[in-house]
Amino acid sequence: MKQFANSAFTVMVLALPFNGVRPLVGFGELSQEGFFYASLLYLAAMLPIVATRLSFADLTPILRWHWMYLGLILISLPVHLTMMLANDYGGRAGLSRYLLSLSTYAYFFGLAGVMMLHARVIGIDAFLKRARQAFFWLSVLLICVSSLEVIGWALPAAESAFGLLRKLATSAPAETGRLFGLSLEPSFNAFVLLLCLGFATTAPEKRPLLATALIVFCLMSGARTAYFGLLAMALGWLAVRGARRGIIPAGSYGFILVISAFSAGLVLPAFAPMLLGPDQPLSNITRAYLMNAAFETGLTSPIGQGFGQVGYAVVDKVGYAVEMSSELQRFYLGDRFGELPPLFSWYARTFGEFGPFGYILIALSIATAASRLFRIGQKSEDDEGQRLFALSVSLLMSFLAIGFSIGSVRVPHLWLAVVFASLCVAREYQKTPQATRTLRNHLPGNAAASSA
Repeated sequence: MKQFANSAFTVMVLALPFNGVRPLVGFGELSQEGFFYASLLYLAAMLPIVATRLSFADLTPILRWHWMYLGLILISLPVHLTMMLANDYGGRAGLSRYLLSLSTYAYFFGLAGVMMLHARVIGIDAFLKRARQAFFWLSVLLICVSSLEVIGWALPAAESAFGLLRKLATSAPAETGRLFGLSLEPSFNAFVLLLCLGFATTAPEKRPLLATALIVFCLMSGARTAYFGLLAMALGWLAVRGARRGIIPAGSYGFILVISAFSAGLVLPAFAPMLLGPDQPLSNITRAYLMNAAFETGLTSPIGQGFGQVGYAVVDKVGYAVEMSSELQRFYLGDRFGELPPLFSWYARTFGEFGPFGYILIALSIATAASRLFRIGQKSEDDEGQRLFALSVSLLMSFLAIGFSIGSVRVPHLWLAVVFASLCVAREYQKTPQATRTLRNHLPGNAAASSA
């Protein structure tokens, strides 16, 4: 049964690039995610173990990162219920939107808890080894596909081969000059490359060629988020080195990194109107308008619009920029009327949902958890613990960068970052004299479990 779960976990990782598949079920945006369908297989493989061994303590480490976020989500229902009942756009009701968003969040939260249980059952080091192997093969897959795509820009035969391969993943066409890979668009492809890079640069086996290829393809993606991601991961790497050398208190690095990301996350939405103009590319106008509109909805109330409700406030306010963008017109007047537009910024969405007060609370809670990660991670004396610490920071920084471009909690980066950061903390606690007692609050089991 454990072997089946291990194999299903690998399949789930390999499914990450397939994020534009034809929907098989009607479950919102998740219906187009290959990761979603593969995760159902993983959950099925883990079901016998979950039924007999899952405990609240498996979820506790995740709550340390999400307790404020989850609390504000739950409070949104009674506080904003009247508004949710009134919200409607093209037959899409506000309350149903809240319930769908909540179910998506709960699904990923539960999936993260199951991964924590998986690590407890087979041991943290064994789980980490399994994850490294899965992401190694995913890296090989992405490098092969990206190489074929690039060669196809010059050779028609390779272009045809790539086109056939891409049709297996998505019906969306690719464009010459930007790396789409197997993903719906270049940004999503770059997101997965960043994940692979985090594992490649923190693996025991040094694979400089693999890491170099991943960086090159990230740069060739033409996605601005990829550039932000590489910069953020580099800053995380410097912070890890600084924490180990004790230049300033280790926890300060994690706190500063998160607070800086949350602060910078509002700069672009706040000043986005400066990017609005007829001389700007169509995508810039669309993104700038929507993220600024989401940001401005948060300014109207100290407690925001409520979880999943920002889109209604955005479509109620029609600005002049709609006339400049045919993409916006599709949501307001065209064939996508009734479909709430994407907000293109997790920071702007969060600010709009929970207002300045809630946004600050979420930033402080995540910054506190990151500070704790750095304090505990820098104390690791063995090589594997140091690598897990570096991986956790790398994944966290990649998500904080991706948050500038995507406004959804369904991004696996967020949950993988939290899982491995929680495992980093749990692994260090297993080595303390009070491990048996302490692990009740971090990861069930005892020190022997990590070597099982």
